[in-house]
Amino acid sequence: MSTYQGYPFQFSEPVETIGPATDRFYSTLPVRVSKFSDQIRLAGEKAKETLAAKLGIDSKILIQNGTVTSQGHISSWMFPECPPSWIPFMVEMAELLFYFDVLLCDLRFMANTISHLKGQQVSPQEIDSVSYFVDKFLLSVSLLNDLYGFPKEFEEHHSAGNMDTIGNAMALLMSGYGYNEDEAASILKQEIIELEERALEEFHAWRSSDVTKSPSLVSYVFTVMTMAGGCNYWMSHSERYFRTDFTTTAEDRARLVRDPDSCLGRLQGYPAPLALNGHSTSTLELDAVSESHVSRSDSSLTSMTTAGSQVSVDGLGCSGMEIGITDKFQKADAENLCMDPYNYISSLPGKGTVAKLADTLQTWFNVPAESTEIIKTCSTILFHSSLMLDDIQDDSSKRRGMPAAHVMYGVGQTVNCVSYTGAKAFFLCEELKNANACRKALIPNWAISIDELDNLFSGQALELHWKFHRKCPSMNDYIIMIDNKTAGFFRLVLRLMAAEASVPMSPEKKNTLLHFTTLLGRYYQIRDDYQNLVSDEYAAKKGFCDDLSEGKFSLILIHTLNNSPTADRIRGLMFGGHRAGMSQEIRSYILSEMEAAGSLEYTKRIITELYETLWRMLDELEATLGPNTLLRALVQFLKI
Repeated sequence: MSTYQGYPFQFSEPVETIGPATDRFYSTLPVRVSKFSDQIRLAGEKAKETLAAKLGIDSKILIQNGTVTSQGHISSWMFPECPPSWIPFMVEMAELLFYFDVLLCDLRFMANTISHLKGQQVSPQEIDSVSYFVDKFLLSVSLLNDLYGFPKEFEEHHSAGNMDTIGNAMALLMSGYGYNEDEAASILKQEIIELEERALEEFHAWRSSDVTKSPSLVSYVFTVMTMAGGCNYWMSHSERYFRTDFTTTAEDRARLVRDPDSCLGRLQGYPAPLALNGHSTSTLELDAVSESHVSRSDSSLTSMTTAGSQVSVDGLGCSGMEIGITDKFQKADAENLCMDPYNYISSLPGKGTVAKLADTLQTWFNVPAESTEIIKTCSTILFHSSLMLDDIQDDSSKRRGMPAAHVMYGVGQTVNCVSYTGAKAFFLCEELKNANACRKALIPNWAISIDELDNLFSGQALELHWKFHRKCPSMNDYIIMIDNKTAGFFRLVLRLMAAEASVPMSPEKKNTLLHFTTLLGRYYQIRDDYQNLVSDEYAAKKGFCDDLSEGKFSLILIHTLNNSPTADRIRGLMFGGHRAGMSQEIRSYILSEMEAAGSLEYTKRIITELYETLWRMLDELEATLGPNTLLRALVQFLKI
């Protein structure tokens, strides 16, 4: 066991003992490496294969994320104190978050998560008390990501044709203030080193002070510091940043440098850009660069400035503007903007089945009323968020008889809302009475909500893969998809209620209930697919046979494509060519062929069989757990 600043490290050692990674390593934060690096590397290879299968993608796409370098997997440095038993999960989580390109966006959330996995509780007040230096650790990662990642980000924006929206500090220094790429890089390196020096000085002063520090807070601080140092070390030699296959060049990036006659600022303490000697420029603190970057990468980071001042920027097109350019960070007053799409879709009339399930389970679990309401709110938030995302991915213009959220608020704002409300749901789970139990119930070392969201996204990935590639799944594959995508919400409610229960339940009974809720979710989705094609009420709310227009595979369509003599014609009408929408005449024709193939009758039999199975299981559950009138009413409510 080694120590740093008196802190005992059990599973890691300083990186210095194995030599520096590269001369590109500019960070001064302490870096540690796991003693189980080989095990982590093997877990990384397995995680890529597992995720590729779940997401329906080529594993080469995950390799391009650069999580594995010549010296190991990023988790070896980012999570150096990860116990061996955590390795498979932590590595798979890192791969998944890198695939969605969000791992470096909120390292504070990752640190909080690790603290929770250790069973440590760090209050918001404690976290705020150390934010003045912890935020500098995190800002260091963001700025180094901009420094190393600038060519990569430029390439991506160049390919997408949106060069005016590069949210990168290097791009800002070049396009906003006229520095060339080498000058901008030199400025960022200097600022990063000075930022880290201040952070470490403040950390050492805090560590040696007499201020009260709980063991959990000390662990949290060291987790953030080693995580930041590990990220910086990994970035310095990852192929994610230092690639050789870019189609854009330094000359292309040089075109970002601003025209000398445009409105330019100059950074205090730095010479004017070489290309701009002789031009009149105003003075602007580098904190403006940091603040702009912070708003993109981590809105909770605070400014490096200590005092605010009003700066007037003079120049073409900028006269008369006053900016509090060195003011401290202020949280954006945008709660309503973030929540508008969610508030809209949640206001539309719906069945509320997921929330009702929580009420029915209360009979057996005797969960405190406050906890039940939190679980209902959390599950409802995630359910409505999935509906908004589903409508975007299916290109569906209606939801519950009204315009879909993305039609009302735009795709960008709706996707932002989905991310925002997802974070809200996670934080809401922290308010549960037995939050620690909820994290560890049924699955070791991780939150129930994350586990079921993993299932949901896996199911959604299958459905999107089939739709994009126009590949008809087997019946069993379809059942697996809906068990992950839809039934996950039902299992989420059950598992949270079980974790909060004041009445213990045997594992055998819990497993029976889990199977029951999975079948309930399965029934719910197949019933919904059937109603979409035959129900006048559904037609009024979503449009006539809307699932056919969306090209969505359902149990009915799968049966038709495998049993109808006109299957090839139906495939051509649904998936042939590039068609915007589908006429009502074509939908009516396909529906008639489904009926002729016996697909509607077949699906109705499946629904009936599932419904009868639910009743039999409910009878058996009541025989051991007691009567549950509310659950009976819910099952009856869902009958066709």
